[in-house]
Amino acid sequence: MDEQNDLNNVKEFLMGSPVYAMSLGNKELFHSNFWVWLMNHKHEYASVFFPDISVGEIEEITREEGHRDLTIWLKDQSVYVIENKLKSIPYEEQLENYTTALQKKNIKFKGGLLAGIESCGLPSKWAFKTYKDIGEELRKKAKQLDQPSPFEQNLIIQYANMIIKINDFISQKTQENKFVFGKLDEEKELHLDDIVKKIQAERFKKYLENNKSELEDVPGTKLEITTGFSYGEAMINVFYKLEAYNIGITIQGCQFRRVISKSGKAEEIFKFGKQKKYFEEDTQNLEKHGKVSMRKKYCKYDGSLEKGSTKNTHIYQWWSIGEEATFQDLWDKIKENMKVAKTCIRKQ
Repeated sequence: MDEQNDLNNVKEFLMGSPVYAMSLGNKELFHSNFWVWLMNHKHEYASVFFPDISVGEIEEITREEGHRDLTIWLKDQSVYVIENKLKSIPYEEQLENYTTALQKKNIKFKGGLLAGIESCGLPSKWAFKTYKDIGEELRKKAKQLDQPSPFEQNLIIQYANMIIKINDFISQKTQENKFVFGKLDEEKELHLDDIVKKIQAERFKKYLENNKSELEDVPGTKLEITTGFSYGEAMINVFYKLEAYNIGITIQGCQFRRVISKSGKAEEIFKFGKQKKYFEEDTQNLEKHGKVSMRKKYCKYDGSLEKGSTKNTHIYQWWSIGEEATFQDLWDKIKENMKVAKTCIRKQ
């Protein structure tokens, strides 16, 4: 079966699944609540998430305790933790914070599981498991255990099949080293477009991190690569950070932007960028890079690139990069424009 037919089958399954329809109100919350119900209903389901757990020692399973998605309490008051990351991208620091918070309360941390589609760096005692693996093990466990009724068993198996299909769909949509912009019609129809965009961005960030040595160091600056999500679109930021300002590239949706981030009034920052020849006086001069639809000389938005930053006015000019681009194509464009940024910095 070819890839497109396989995707069509996955889409048809999800569109026809009543369990999937119920999950759309709040994706992560729905799954976390279902897992708690499963494990409180039958403690044996906890072994799907932690194979070495002593089922007879489980005291209770709780939700949103100390900001943890799920906490499995054992009778000796030690804990296992599950962090569910379907809708958002995980960060190692968040997982480390859970461990630290438990240690401060003298609670023994037995282990953590990150559940989702995409992993991050994992601290000590943490593991990662995909929705597909969780679904396959849940399905197997549901067939092994005695259930109060055929309805309950079928419900669990339907749920397991659903999260396997979700994993299959997202993985196939993000497996190639390319960005797909545009409407993402199939993804939107299944309410999965935001997840696909975030995973595309996170995988591209990893690609950039692996290749950033190709960008020359500039004395007095720090190269920073970050991701974000705003107005329904993923963002990739590649910036040289200086004491007085940041200069670099942002990709949001199909817009490729030259950006300067600095404290001050927008017009003054724009003039600063023109003096350094990073911004064009006439946006038609940007058409050598791609299609330009800017009606003004520049655009702006406010907000920090990182927590605690005071450089919160971002001025940019942009051009379109089309509806899809490979990671290599985008990287080549970033390198070309970061060379211009380096030239601007050296003019100081």
